[in-house]
Amino acid sequence: VEQQEKWLFEIISSKSGKVSELIEKGEYGKGTAVFAQVFAGPLHEFFDHVLVNCEDPALRENRMALVFAVNRLYTSGLADLSLLSRIDEE
Repeated sequence: VEQQEKWLFEIISSKSGKVSELIEKGEYGKGTAVFAQVFAGPLHEFFDHVLVNCEDPALRENRMALVFAVNRLYTSGLADLSLLSRIDEE
């Protein structure tokens, strides 16, 4: 619906392959740099202008799916921070 979510979807569709390719090759530093370069601006715009947790359930699910896709692109092969233990749990 919003231009920022359309833009984010287009970027996921067109740029995620490069990030995935670098991760699969084990080029984690380059993968991180490309991820940051590609997604930093669009994600800031998205979160500044789009209400993810909106009233419309279908729209909310779609927006959450966009965020999840960006998250999984990075965390699935590079930095799954959920695997780290918390300091206070040690």
